[in-house]
Parts: sequence; C-alpha cells; structure tokens
Amino acid sequence: MMPLSGRQAERLRDRLPTAEEVAAYTLLFSVIWGVLVLLFVGCLP
Repeated sequence: MMPLSGRQAERLRDRLPTAEEVAAYTLLFSVIWGVLVLLFVGCLP
C-alpha cells in the first residue's frame, strides 16, 4: 500500500463519521429494530 500524503489523510478523515454520529446512528437503528421486534412479537399468537 502506498503511504497517504497529508492532504489525502485529511480528506479521508473528513469523510469518516465522528464518534457522535456513529453513536446516534447506532441508537437510531437500535430503536428501530426494537420497535420492529415488539411489533413482530405482538402479532404472534
């Protein structure tokens, strides 16, 4: 692999999500999955 120049590393870092964004998306998907599971379990006889 070629070493990254400073500018390329900065661009890559700008495109990566921050820890807050990762936490927010994880929480959002957890809530959505929780609601879907509750709906599915509620529909079972």
